[in-house]
Amino acid sequence: MTPDDLTLNEAAEKLGVHYMTAYRYVRTGLLPGVKDGGTWLVTAEDLAQFSNRPVATPGRGHRDTDRQVEPLVAALTRGDERGAWKVIQSLQMAGCGVEELCTKLLVPAMAKIGSDWAIGSRSIADEHRATAIIPILLGRLRSAPLPAGRKRGLVVVGCPPNEDHGIPASMFSLLLERRRFEVDNLGSNTPPETFAEVAQTADNPVAIVFSVTIPENLGNLSKCLSAVRAVRPEIPLLAAGFATVHTTAEDLGVDSVITSFEEGLEIVASLVD
Repeated sequence: MTPDDLTLNEAAEKLGVHYMTAYRYVRTGLLPGVKDGGTWLVTAEDLAQFSNRPVATPGRGHRDTDRQVEPLVAALTRGDERGAWKVIQSLQMAGCGVEELCTKLLVPAMAKIGSDWAIGSRSIADEHRATAIIPILLGRLRSAPLPAGRKRGLVVVGCPPNEDHGIPASMFSLLLERRRFEVDNLGSNTPPETFAEVAQTADNPVAIVFSVTIPENLGNLSKCLSAVRAVRPEIPLLAAGFATVHTTAEDLGVDSVITSFEEGLEIVASLVD
């Protein structure tokens, strides 16, 4: 080891990334490194060249998220967790962040699988395989270091009773965390009393977001809204999910209806900015 050599931990700190991200750079050959005993070493010169490399700018044709949707769908529907993660890794290497991976890759892939199943070109088994893998991918994305800065407040996220589709709520929770919000994700099938209890004990929450994908559950949404308003009428209540996109906030009795993850992030941010 020379004075110009850095350990991989030191290199990760200078790059502002997690150790495992720096390790992936070395293992894939993007960042030259040598192993000295059990320690990976990187020269200061190589690290400087890597830091100054041209990085793809966001948008179609640069990070190719749209062209990776089909490979991701193929991996998800055959139950190939490793293959699905490789698709994500390839885009991470191009500079694609967590928010873009979720909104421009995972969401279109989930929508494609759902529409294929609806027209009969995919089996219910395909959908179940994908549904089993996506939470694992979200868990891996959650391990990425969070942006620095002060927290912007607490957002409560959850699904009303009989709503078992918790993936949208989990994804929105992840995206809120990337925007520096604290998140209390109550998960799927949450009773009205639980929403009321959390609302009553939370310290000045920014909002409560209800995810509803099944139209038959709008009645349960109404019960949850009533339970929260009985104890904390001042908290903004937002509704999201497939079951809500063709309704209005007035019809549902909420303050806003969220029609996309991007819109939801902006609505929540507007409540504190």
